[in-house]
Amino acid sequence: MDGHAHNPCYFGRGKLHVSAPLRADGTQGVEGAQPLLPAGELRLPPGRFVGNAKGLSIVPQLARLATSAWDARDNLIVQAVEATVQLYGHGGANLALALQALRSRPGSVPVTERHAVSRANVEAGSMLFVRHLVDVRQPVTVTPSWTTWTEGMGWEREAFGVRLLAGFAGPVGGHIDIAYTPEGSAESLDAFGADGRELGLSYTGLNAHDGRPVRLDCWRAAPALDGGVQPISESAGTLTLKFALRPVRAPQQDRPAWFRMQRGQYQ
Repeated sequence: MDGHAHNPCYFGRGKLHVSAPLRADGTQGVEGAQPLLPAGELRLPPGRFVGNAKGLSIVPQLARLATSAWDARDNLIVQAVEATVQLYGHGGANLALALQALRSRPGSVPVTERHAVSRANVEAGSMLFVRHLVDVRQPVTVTPSWTTWTEGMGWEREAFGVRLLAGFAGPVGGHIDIAYTPEGSAESLDAFGADGRELGLSYTGLNAHDGRPVRLDCWRAAPALDGGVQPISESAGTLTLKFALRPVRAPQQDRPAWFRMQRGQYQ
């Protein structure tokens, strides 16, 4: 056996897929995608791959009722169930998932944006930001309404907009038009979209020690934004996402279900 198999950091790595969540009654919410399932069985619809995962952990928060010692009924109450997953890298799909953001990719079509600078006193070194990332290899023009500027003397292009090399005092009604071409491979995330959106999660992987498969399905997972996200880090590292799991009740079953785990028998 390879020596690194004994190192805990090699255990539990796999892949994460997201899909539409199940309804509270255990049925699929995707129109036309509800398969013919045996009574009482839960199944998520097809999932989209969002990244390699270091692991997915489930932490239930339980409360125990005060009952008599001779009462044989179950006295545990599940107050909440939390899930935490660590994804490698900071891809756009991962951040959109974490922030409940609208992910878009602008086309490489020239656009013009107008900045109102009426009566504005702007110092040298200031930035005029534009909505999209600028393709600095394509032509960029800056046209004030009251004068003429030359690139390299009055301004210089950057990926995020135009940096002014000289200050100005905008006249009444003055504006500046910036024409540029958006970077076609860039991604834009408009967050936060905290609208109670839920996801279905499927984590699949292998235990590197014995090669046994592991799978965990979460039927209804709502991204928990209070944990925060660090989109810019000093290292590649991992992106930690937190979710609040919500229960479903499968047909012909009395107990609610938050998730299902499958794994091979250990040797």
